[in-house]
Amino acid sequence: MRDRSDVKWKKRRRILTPAFHFKILESFVPGLDHKSKLFVKLLEERTSGNRSVNLWDIVPVCTLDIIGGE
Repeated sequence: MRDRSDVKWKKRRRILTPAFHFKILESFVPGLDHKSKLFVKLLEERTSGNRSVNLWDIVPVCTLDIIGGE
């Protein structure tokens, strides 16, 4: 007999799997590319002159930008 969590997992996976199809993920590439270039530019600006950078200040903002889209 199957465990109930097994059945739940399979049902949820069936629902989520289409969202991660390559064609759908491909549509996110231009936005991720743009945001990653902005992130690198920000890092370059903040590290000019060999200064150290606290990534805890930068990464959450970048993450929210990526999640929020354009």
